[in-house]
Amino acid sequence: MKPSATFQSPDLTNNSTPHNEINIILIILNALLYVVLVFINASASSPSIGIFKNVTGDISNEHQVDITPAGWTFSTWGIIYTWQGLWIVYSIASIFIRNNGNRLYLVPPVFTRLFFVFIYLHYAFNISWLFIWDNQIFSLAFAFLALLTISLYIATAISHKNIYDSETHLTKNRQTKFLWLYRIFLNNGLAFYATWVTLATFLNMAIAWTYEWHGERKIASVICLSFAALIIFTYFILDVVVLEKFLRYTYSPYLQLFIAFSGILAKNFSGKSPSAIFSLVLIIVIFLLFVAKIVLSIYRHKRDSRNRVL
Repeated sequence: MKPSATFQSPDLTNNSTPHNEINIILIILNALLYVVLVFINASASSPSIGIFKNVTGDISNEHQVDITPAGWTFSTWGIIYTWQGLWIVYSIASIFIRNNGNRLYLVPPVFTRLFFVFIYLHYAFNISWLFIWDNQIFSLAFAFLALLTISLYIATAISHKNIYDSETHLTKNRQTKFLWLYRIFLNNGLAFYATWVTLATFLNMAIAWTYEWHGERKIASVICLSFAALIIFTYFILDVVVLEKFLRYTYSPYLQLFIAFSGILAKNFSGKSPSAIFSLVLIIVIFLLFVAKIVLSIYRHKRDSRNRVL
């Protein structure tokens, strides 16, 4: 049986809660920063606007490595920003939604101040990376992309913890629709994003290794793929064993991995390319891990549902 939520909020015992101006400001500011981020990212594809000197994708095309994905792969940014937009709209809507007499953005506490700290940091690292990349300082760009990834990891971890802690309260009050919206929009949206920037970090690393550190392109690509494989296997253990109760309903990382490695394979397919062979093996492994994830999640969901009834 799932234990009761671990957070203790005095608001849960009140019939209603007043608005919290700071939390509202954080939610609105987040929406504004998101609009700025999308605009600046769009500008990076249109130098005619005057903010950037180069098209972001052109720099990648001019500095090819063996794990550079096909151009269509980068359309995942559209999915990423749409998904982020969904949870941001949901966060704004939560200001006006009542949950058993309480305000949803406050009770249960999901959109917390600590969560927004790391979301704001990720905006700063994202925008900084674009300008550094535009100037083709690949080592520094790699560092900032790694920081962006870490900030998203932390924000994603906080959201999963907060939503897990909110599960009992929302279920008890027959508000599971809000719980599922949190899981689909926030948890899966952030996880999808974090997975992509993880792989983008290794791509950036391979480019820096080849063109600034003067390493061999083939070796740099294989080593970066090896790091990615290590991250994938580590995540799977966390996903289905160590942190299973938090990650049970998060499936989007596997979908993103399919997109990314399919793009790498499509771009670099060759029976003589170690990176292409490695990518093909990883696609097969990811599929098997995804199937295992689905089976285990369904089994555990049904098991816990029966236990709650008993």
